[in-house]
Amino acid sequence: MTSASDYKASLPALRQRVPVGIKQALQLLQETDGDVEKAQALFEARCVEIVQAKTGAPADLCAQCLAAVGFDIASAIDQVETQLYSLTERIVRKWQNKEQALDVLASALETAHGLEQQHWFTEEELRPLNEQQFCFMLVREWIEYEEWEGFDFALAFQVPAVSTQIAQKLLLPELAEVLLKASERQLLICSETVTKSPRNLNRLLAKDALLLEYEKYYKRHKSTLFEALYAYVKTHISCFV
Repeated sequence: MTSASDYKASLPALRQRVPVGIKQALQLLQETDGDVEKAQALFEARCVEIVQAKTGAPADLCAQCLAAVGFDIASAIDQVETQLYSLTERIVRKWQNKEQALDVLASALETAHGLEQQHWFTEEELRPLNEQQFCFMLVREWIEYEEWEGFDFALAFQVPAVSTQIAQKLLLPELAEVLLKASERQLLICSETVTKSPRNLNRLLAKDALLLEYEKYYKRHKSTLFEALYAYVKTHISCFV
């Protein structure tokens, strides 16, 4: 029985045609009884199968992209997906972690629309976006703000606009209502204690039972908010970049 090592003389010819390692080249030659052209065809067919399995694209498109990049599989996959999917679709396909996917999408939107973040984006700065992108960016910006600054400070950061999006677009009316009530509660305490020192006011806010309950509710449902935002993007994916 002929072994792979018996085809070493044909190695240079095959490796001049396709980018294949020595071990794989010998295996291909063994499978094709030393026929270099058949070994090349087998290599190319298997590359097409790999790209097709990764992308779900038609075989002819996979073969075309592979040939264009010298049968570099990673580059071919990128080319195929660029032709088949929008940038947002590619982000969703690539990033399995939903929070990371949303972060990458936000950066892509900032780049696409020339949004320069010198500070936290305001409702007015995001208004030029279409309604789906506006909803996504506004809610995500508030979530980021809350993570960086804390729930108490986030209650003073465009909660009415954010709550409207959460209720109407993300279909989480209970969560939206809690955020509105928490913001209103904080404003009430501040207005009633306007003469107190900032330290005393902060102490009152930190100990307020209702505010604490509202914050606990938000923390419990934060993952639900992320899921809803991610689902919203997927549902309206054609409205993104």
